[in-house]
Amino acid sequence: MTYKICPICLNNNVIISIDIPFFRHLDFTTVSNNCKLLKCTHCQTISNPDAVKTELSTFEGKKYADSHQTKQTMYVDGYKEPVTRSFLQARILSEQILNNENLRILDIGCFDGRLLVELDRIITNADLWGFDINPHLGSFFPEKDNFHFISTDLEDLKGPIDLIILSHSILYIPDLNVLMASISRLLKDDGTLFIQIPDIYTNPFYSLMGDQSFIFTETSLQNVLNNFGYRSEIVKNDYFPREVLITAQRDESVDLSSYKENNLFEDNIEKINRVKEELENINNQNLTVLGTTVNAAFVDEIIGRRIHLFVDENLSKPDKKFRGKNVAHPKDLNDTSHTILPYGESGNKIRERFEKLYQGTFAVV
Repeated sequence: MTYKICPICLNNNVIISIDIPFFRHLDFTTVSNNCKLLKCTHCQTISNPDAVKTELSTFEGKKYADSHQTKQTMYVDGYKEPVTRSFLQARILSEQILNNENLRILDIGCFDGRLLVELDRIITNADLWGFDINPHLGSFFPEKDNFHFISTDLEDLKGPIDLIILSHSILYIPDLNVLMASISRLLKDDGTLFIQIPDIYTNPFYSLMGDQSFIFTETSLQNVLNNFGYRSEIVKNDYFPREVLITAQRDESVDLSSYKENNLFEDNIEKINRVKEELENINNQNLTVLGTTVNAAFVDEIIGRRIHLFVDENLSKPDKKFRGKNVAHPKDLNDTSHTILPYGESGNKIRERFEKLYQGTFAVV
């Protein structure tokens, strides 16, 4: 059965009906417990038209601006202290992509400009532009002569731009044809487009973000870029093993009609349904769950009545709550604690480490 046409390549869509919960990334509350998505038979893109109707306004409000998305830190090999994602992104861009001087850079979906701040520390004489639809973020944006914030329209910006960044933001922009037209107008002929998205192959639960206009796989994103006349390459790195990083350049030799088939999303839904069955078969009461993102939110939605606590090693404040329940550090677990690790095969390494460090028992799902 076909329904409407793909908003990107204008080929036919098929409906994918899913009866499992979907979440919003701001606070991982539940968007819905069933969803009708559209999949393009050509470029393989999964689109969610309902997200535009119900969720887009979230990103324009003050609550989102005050959420401090860019202050999250992570532990990585080679650094004694936790570092921000923006710090690591800037390292990748400077080491693999940029020549580090006299560059004009545009970050679309820039939030508070943190990535541009990190790039400013590396690049000499950088001209740095940030675009975000949320006007409240302008008050957090750096006040320096080489920093410029726009929240009205990309048409207000003139090219050429050396590097355009879309870090996760491409998932939330409903009209990619308009976006790519702006990018093509602004980007230098030899300029680079850098895109970063969650990898739903390494973490199937990333498939359940109900506030996104699009859900991309590595393959479908490259199909889309191909459709717009861009040759793309995967950026290999050690910092973001659960994300896809892609660079793209305009290439007149690209065959706009070519694409690769991909059923990763459908495979993920099958995996998630199996996890749902596993959770429903757990007999323990007073459960604890590791994490405060979509994986943990899914567990809470399925067996929430039996969950009394979440644990997080990167606990930012002692009174933190997640989906209305307390969050503690794993060191606060006791010998009667039974903690669910909802991370599939990668959860086995977490379990091995936790069994050495913390009390209680740990179950991987």
